[in-house]
Amino acid sequence: MRNATITPEQARREYYRFREARMFCARSEARMMRWNYAYRKHHAYCLLKELKNIYPLVKIIITNKDKIYISKQVMENLLEDAAWLEKVRAEAEAVLNS
Repeated sequence: MRNATITPEQARREYYRFREARMFCARSEARMMRWNYAYRKHHAYCLLKELKNIYPLVKIIITNKDKIYISKQVMENLLEDAAWLEKVRAEAEAVLNS
């Protein structure tokens, strides 16, 4: 049985492996949520579902940045991703709550 907790090193590897695909999907859903008013709630739900895949990895890496090696440029990109993810999460939750 696999351990449910993930180490910071595993989170970093998973983030690097899935970053492009997951961020592309999240950006696409965010765009569709803003443009397609007919299915806005559906896209907001899909966006939140996609954020469940990548946001926990970002938080683990940021909170444990002293324990694992991350270059300065990668950390800047990670912080930008975290800020963007927070922003679209708030937008999606606002759409679902309206």
